[in-house]
Amino acid sequence: MKFNIKLFFRSLFFYTIIFSISIVFLEFSSYTIIRIYKDYILDRPIKTEENATTKENATTKEKKEFLKEAKKIKPYEYHAFIGWKHKDLTSSAINIRNGIRQSSTNPNWNGVNKIWFFGGSTIWGSYVKDDGTIPSLSTKFNNHYKPINMAEQSYNSRQELNLLINNLDNIKPGDHIVFFDGVNDVFTNCDGRNGLRGHSRVRLIRELLQNKDNVLFPIQSRINNIFERTKNIVRNSYAQQLADALRRRILDSTDSQKKNDLPAYFICDDEKNSYDLANFIVNSWRTAEVLVNSQGAQMHCILQPNPYTFKGKLSWIPNYYYKASTEMVYPKIRELAEELSCFHDMSDLFENDYYMDQCCHVNRDGNYEITKKILSYVDK
Repeated sequence: MKFNIKLFFRSLFFYTIIFSISIVFLEFSSYTIIRIYKDYILDRPIKTEENATTKENATTKEKKEFLKEAKKIKPYEYHAFIGWKHKDLTSSAINIRNGIRQSSTNPNWNGVNKIWFFGGSTIWGSYVKDDGTIPSLSTKFNNHYKPINMAEQSYNSRQELNLLINNLDNIKPGDHIVFFDGVNDVFTNCDGRNGLRGHSRVRLIRELLQNKDNVLFPIQSRINNIFERTKNIVRNSYAQQLADALRRRILDSTDSQKKNDLPAYFICDDEKNSYDLANFIVNSWRTAEVLVNSQGAQMHCILQPNPYTFKGKLSWIPNYYYKASTEMVYPKIRELAEELSCFHDMSDLFENDYYMDQCCHVNRDGNYEITKKILSYVDK
């Protein structure tokens, strides 16, 4: 039988079109079902507010604008001891100068004292424009401090400590220093590939060093990145979210079933590991407090909220790795941090669901609630 190449490509084109239409239909159907569940069945508390629809539309618009401008951010630049920092950027939503994201001006600043905000992407301001970050929102309250956004995406408490040391001479008596931590320490270091005292790039650096003599490694790495991105697209698709929700609803009401959702590299189910990790963050806070006090400034060590410390009904389908990491380590952080005068537990702060993803990032309204609580400590 003679091979008909024209027929082959016509068939390939036909089946590709059918497959693409099916995927679009599946995604749209899954999105519709999830939206109906969130808006009419879940009945989130924020929906009871008179301006809930307006708020949600504003949040979605701001997130889209942020993501559009975030594409302009250039690759991180390496910095000793802290790992990485963003390169400078000027845009309508994100402005970075000398590696620092810009904050709103406080018209009541006394010209001397500052609030230095250290943290990861929540403090840095993922999904919000410059004027919606926690440091910027601090200018909405009646205080005389200039906010400085020292946060960087993916930073954990030890990187913040190193960054604090780099800037210690700039901290003046009467300043306030905020460390807003929990998620990046816990989620990153419950992954055994990073270790209990690492950061989010440890795994990558180890792989690079182990393969330094492998001339094919850059190609392999790029292929692996493509597969990882593809997996993330599938994992974050509405169809996959719906499938996961249905599976868990039908099959897994037991802890043993949930444990099967955890990856093999999860190490925080070991009691010793979870205590060591909790001690890692508390020791960073303890050291920072000593340094800050030596400058005549005030230290605030804050355990940040995330979707797995939220007591209400969530709009996001849970990530069991994040959930297990929080449940294993957060209680131990609270236990070990009790002795610190700087410690504040804000993990159960929210009464409404402000979360923008499965991790920890919140919208402008959530940032406002966080800022209001932080300023209540500063005003004491």
